Amino acid sequence: MQDPREAPIWRYYVVGDTAAFILVDIAGDDDLLQQMLPPRYRDEWESNGIYAYFNYVSEEENRKELQKWWQDWLRDNS
Repeated sequence: MQDPREAPIWRYYVVGDTAAFILVDIAGDDDLLQQMLPPRYRDEWESNGIYAYFNYVSEEENRKELQKWWQDWLRDNS
């Protein structure tokens, strides 16, 4: 049976994306998804939701920035 959902397939999904979503879930704060994004993408979140995140991480250097953001967040919140 084909998947009935209308959502487009994101072809650049990597294990780090799953890790970020799991960390947000463990932290129990859904707002972290928006907080970890730069202002431009936070604004985009209002119209595109989770696709703002995927637009941000579509550039490799932004994935590295996101990793640093999480390292800083974990250091400050542990």
